[in-house]
Amino acid sequence: MKIAVVGKYTAGTLSRVRESLPEDFEVFAIDNKKKFENLTDAECIILRGFSMAVEDFRRISNLRLVQRWGVGYDNVDIVTAGNKGIFVCNLPGVNSYAVAEMVITYILALYKNLINHHNSASKGIWTRDLYNERTYTLKNKTVGLIGFGNVARHVCKRVQCFDAIVQYYDIVRLNSTEEKRLHVKYMTLEDLLRTSDVISIHVPLTKETQNLINKDNLAFMKKTSIIINTSRGGIVNEKDLYEALVNNKILGAGLDCFNSEPIDENNPLLKLNNIVLTPHIGGASADLSDEMIPLVVDNLLRLRNNERLKYVVNAEYL
Repeated sequence: MKIAVVGKYTAGTLSRVRESLPEDFEVFAIDNKKKFENLTDAECIILRGFSMAVEDFRRISNLRLVQRWGVGYDNVDIVTAGNKGIFVCNLPGVNSYAVAEMVITYILALYKNLINHHNSASKGIWTRDLYNERTYTLKNKTVGLIGFGNVARHVCKRVQCFDAIVQYYDIVRLNSTEEKRLHVKYMTLEDLLRTSDVISIHVPLTKETQNLINKDNLAFMKKTSIIINTSRGGIVNEKDLYEALVNNKILGAGLDCFNSEPIDENNPLLKLNNIVLTPHIGGASADLSDEMIPLVVDNLLRLRNNERLKYVVNAEYL
């Protein structure tokens, strides 16, 4: 069985996948766009970073499985895959710890003006008192989570360690017993935006969530609030966010994902000093391979043995 490991991975990932599989598996790397565009023969693709559209599924005629290296699958045409009988699977929850830690990092970096202080100090400029009026602690702040899946629940637990109050909005509300156990309060989206000091987004990119955070919803937020997106670009309208930040309608923002990736060097968000930007690395961690490789290998073996695959995301189209 031919397995194409497509995308950029930490050193040693390819060899570890290969060593974890029986000899009848042929594992090879596709680490750039040109190689991927020339790929025509693979029964399984382990996919990280790259997108798979209609033409890719047409070109790779014997493909049986696209195994995402992570959670999100909006970069895969799951309808076309399903119509061609190709499974698309993900790894839900496996990188939720890493993303949750990233959210905490954003909160603290924004509240402490860490990037601005670092940039000044590295130039020998002493800014000790410059940002005092926009420096905050997380204690007693209200954290609003949009979406309450795996990542959001880890964020919930962690901010509560800082004595923060947690509220959430989700299309599916928890029962009262679970809300009490987790010490969270359900809010409508508008009320959450109005009353939260920190807003963190944890929903997938869908037709319903496209441009969810737009001019109208940003207008509900406090002038002292911050918003963080570690989910997917497109959920936040970048033009509207820029206007809110440049006019100090909100305190700050942290973004790990963008409408266009890599981010355009002319994106006006890059010029702001009340924002923290990272290149979609929230779920990246060298030690995550220890958890991810066994899950991927398990699905590959299941595929070979014609057993039920885990975490199929396009079952309705198969």
